[in-house]
Amino acid sequence: WIVETLLAHGCTGLRIPVHSARAVAHDWLVGRRGALKRAVRGVRAAVLAGVPVELEVTLTRPTVALLFETVDLAAELGARALAIRCLEAREEAVLEYMALSPRLGLLVPLSQAVVRATSRGLEVTLTGFPRCMLGAVAERVAAEGPTGTCCGDCPAGSACPGLSAAYLAHFGG
Repeated sequence: WIVETLLAHGCTGLRIPVHSARAVAHDWLVGRRGALKRAVRGVRAAVLAGVPVELEVTLTRPTVALLFETVDLAAELGARALAIRCLEAREEAVLEYMALSPRLGLLVPLSQAVVRATSRGLEVTLTGFPRCMLGAVAERVAAEGPTGTCCGDCPAGSACPGLSAAYLAHFGG
């Protein structure tokens, strides 16, 4: 009935957070037991009703290694797209940011996951990742802000959103 209500009010698509295909990781990140199960139920109901669904994945240090599973889940559920976001720093949670933020130099799985997702028919949007770190897959995805500090000699030039100021402040360039 929730999907029908959304449709009746003009909803044309949904973006549902699914940070990991593993319940233990997703539920821990959102702080709610059973959250992944509810999200999957919502995705299935929306897809069944013909509503386009995009899954939003906030990439964290614990979920980088699980990214392939999350891509596969998105495809199996019938999502049309993945929006993968870099973790954002919040002033009140600086210690959590430092502990959870994946080191960008170790994000080889991100490029591989983009290849996997696009080969499974998913559109991919990346937010907050420098384009220069994506290598050959940079042209396969739409990159969105927030704009940060570019690497200087970045081959992507002005198309690169750069590194966030918070990331640079905590981990350097």
